[in-house]
Amino acid sequence: MSKTTRISLSLPEDLVQAFDRYFADRGLRNRSQAYELIARDYLSHATLPVDLTVAGAFLVFYDQAEKNVLRSLDAIVQEYHDAVMSVQELFISDSEKQTAIFVRGQGRRIQAMSDRLLGIKGIRLGRSLVQPLKK
Repeated sequence: MSKTTRISLSLPEDLVQAFDRYFADRGLRNRSQAYELIARDYLSHATLPVDLTVAGAFLVFYDQAEKNVLRSLDAIVQEYHDAVMSVQELFISDSEKQTAIFVRGQGRRIQAMSDRLLGIKGIRLGRSLVQPLKK
């Protein structure tokens, strides 16, 4: 087991309360254990093997009135067209939209696309689910 380092976090109180309830319901002993799980999960999705071929999807939720989001999504899909297999757009409500972008390509390129997509200002929630392909 690696050495443990103490850190301090500042979060909104409502987020801490929701977080505590969520992880208590799942039987975690303490916040440190919960934060460790979150960090490990995030890093497993955020760091792709750059030299391998990977495939997966990006999901983004946003308000369709945000024209900047639509323009940015379109520009990124065009820029990475060689890696984009399919794009599916769903209207969740009168104003909310979800876009799923399915991709396949070199890990380094897909990671760059993920960073660009998930960094668009105006996206309310963005997730990537990508894994290496077997040789």
